[in-house]
Amino acid sequence: MTYFIIIGAAVVALAALAALVNSVLSIARNFRRDPPLPEEVAKSYATKQELAELKKELTGVLTELKREISGDIKDLQENINQDRRRVDGDMKQLFDLVRDLTAKDNEWHQSVNLMLGRIEGKVNNR
Repeated sequence: MTYFIIIGAAVVALAALAALVNSVLSIARNFRRDPPLPEEVAKSYATKQELAELKKELTGVLTELKREISGDIKDLQENINQDRRRVDGDMKQLFDLVRDLTAKDNEWHQSVNLMLGRIEGKVNNR
């Protein structure tokens, strides 16, 4: 009977030892990264070749954008110059018109003053 007790105790001890090892391995597995850090970093970062390709692509896009923007700027400058010339011409016409109107107004005032002077002269002579 002692023999059965020793075998039973050994089986229980082995089961407890297996449970303890299982618990330790489970804890160790929980502390390990999944996926490992080098794999995760490799997914997050680009290689030199990929960066070179991106740089080449972005350089081409920037060159095209610079070309388009400089063309747009030239068009805008041309439009501004045309508008400026048109406004200058309109302003010259406007000033000429104001000058003519002022001259005609002055002539009218002179003729009115001349007529009033004649009327005064006739009234004073009587």
